[in-house]
Amino acid sequence: MSDNNELGILARRKIEAEIIKPIYAILVREIGKARAQAVIGEAIENAAIEAGKAFARQEPNGADIQSFVALQYLWEKDNALEVTVLDADDQQYNYNVNRCRYAEMYHEMGLGEIGHLLSCARDDKFIVGYAPDVELTRTTTIMQGGKCCDFRYRGAKGQVMITVNGARLWSTLNEMALLGATPAGGVTRLALSEEDRLARDLLRQWAREAGFPCDVDSMGNMFIRRAGKNSQLAPVLTGSHVDSQPLGGRYDGIYGVLAGLEALRTLNDRGIETERDIVLVNWTNEEGARFAPAMLASGVWAGQFSEAFALAREDRDGISVGAALEAIGYRGERPAAAFPLHACYEVHIEQGPILEEEGVDIGLVHAAMGQRWFNVTLEGFFRPRRNHADGQPPRRADRLRRTGAGGGANRYRP
Repeated sequence: MSDNNELGILARRKIEAEIIKPIYAILVREIGKARAQAVIGEAIENAAIEAGKAFARQEPNGADIQSFVALQYLWEKDNALEVTVLDADDQQYNYNVNRCRYAEMYHEMGLGEIGHLLSCARDDKFIVGYAPDVELTRTTTIMQGGKCCDFRYRGAKGQVMITVNGARLWSTLNEMALLGATPAGGVTRLALSEEDRLARDLLRQWAREAGFPCDVDSMGNMFIRRAGKNSQLAPVLTGSHVDSQPLGGRYDGIYGVLAGLEALRTLNDRGIETERDIVLVNWTNEEGARFAPAMLASGVWAGQFSEAFALAREDRDGISVGAALEAIGYRGERPAAAFPLHACYEVHIEQGPILEEEGVDIGLVHAAMGQRWFNVTLEGFFRPRRNHADGQPPRRADRLRRTGAGGGANRYRP
């Protein structure tokens, strides 16, 4: 947003040039013109990169071509540039500068020979700091004798530069966190509970409002699909789970689901058609807090568990997965079976202190802690033994103690 009281770039450059002019004169005298220009050029380029980073940090939804376009008023303020815009969209920002008062100002100040260092050389370095995935191509400048300056900005390798709607994502996260909310700010949303049903219903509602069909398989896994140009191609999968641990975190799992939903919504907002379908998944009973083991429904989908085994799993109250699915209305007809994938991505909170402590926004996971679940049956009986209340030595003869010691009863004697 433009601020009429904000100092334009032209005014800033004049102040800087007044400081640099005597410094440049001394450098020329001491080390020669060529070396002086190299020093000034290096300093200006480094400053431009840092300036780009500073501007990028002020962008609430990240820096891209669109946010860069929104900054152009600073460069054009005070009639500094006469510009003809050729293309401006999510992929490119192309324009010609037909008059450049920066060039005129530097010549008037007697700095024409380094005007390109003070201004033009900043442009590509600024974008490196501001949005590294954006590339600038320029073949001519007024500063160096051209009839115009031809600025051509585009996403690296032709990629579309996209920024999601951060406010909308934050709103969906907070609304979802109300389902199963705990007084301390977390959630308890156990798999196939009433809270889980409400969360599923809300997710499906948001998907349908955005025009995405939602399919549910026989294990209750939800698949939300945004069609691409060629649905015969293997899709890209993203997502996570909406169930939680007892007294769990409000972003654990659900962030991966709602971040995926926001990505699909943003593609709709921008009218972007992908080459292949994108599928958003919500896996049933991923946490395993109610029904053991964890990753139960995704395990059936991947062929690690049989469906009969999974549906028969019971919680502490003797309610089976199959019965719970029926109770909340999420036992789909489609078999829980894997389909070919082009790629699979999951966004997740860190669940640790390292990135936050080091001030790093994002990390790439190379490994995660594995789990193994066991059913243990103890067979045998306790032999009653009467003793007085005086000092009875610890000579337990039950099977659990025997198992832990790894041998016969004589192992227990002091």
